Amino acid sequence: MAACGLDEKLFTYLLERAAAPDEATRPLAAMLARAAGMRLSLERLGWPRAALDRLLARCFPGAAAASLRTALEHAPREFPREAEEIPDLVVLLLEHAAVRDETTLWLARAVALACLGEQHLWQDMRLPHRAALTTLLGQYFPSLVRRNTQDMKWKRFLYKQLCEKEAIACRAPQCTACEDYRDCFGPETVPESVGVC
Repeated sequence: MAACGLDEKLFTYLLERAAAPDEATRPLAAMLARAAGMRLSLERLGWPRAALDRLLARCFPGAAAASLRTALEHAPREFPREAEEIPDLVVLLLEHAAVRDETTLWLARAVALACLGEQHLWQDMRLPHRAALTTLLGQYFPSLVRRNTQDMKWKRFLYKQLCEKEAIACRAPQCTACEDYRDCFGPETVPESVGVC
C-alpha cells in the first residue's frame, strides 16, 4: 500500500487521463486513489457505481472504467473505524454547499475521504498549498469557510464542526484551553522531511 493509503500509480494514471487536471480534478483523482490504496469499496461507503461511471466519464474520460471499478470493488479485510465518519463529514459539507450538484457531492466525498490521511488536508487532497484548499472550499462550501474565523487547520476545523453538530466530546482541540493551540491556528508549514503522499 502506498504511503498514507494513496495508490500513487493510480493517482498519476488518472491525472494523465483527466479532462482538465485542475485544482478541482486533483482531489477527485486523490479520492479514487486513496480508496483503492486503502481498499475501501466506494459502494460500501454509499457511493453508487452509476455515479462513479459518470464521474469517470466527465473528469477522467481516458481512464479504463472497468479496470478502475475492479480496483475499487475489493472490500477491505476489516472496514476501518475512522471510515465510519465519512458519511457524516459529507453531510456536514453539503449543508454548506453553494450548489447541490453531482460535482459538489463528489468534492464533498473527496474532502471527507482525505480526512483519513495523515498530513494536512490540502496535502491529502493533493493540492499545491493550503490557500488552494481554502479557495476550493470557498467556491463549493462558502458558508463553512466563513465559519472558520480563526484560521483553524481545515481537518481539525471539520471535525470540530462535526462534534459541535452532534453535541459530543470532540478530539478536536478546545482551542484556547489547549496546549496545542499554536499547532491548530495560523499558517501551516511543512517540515522538509515530510513529503506529500
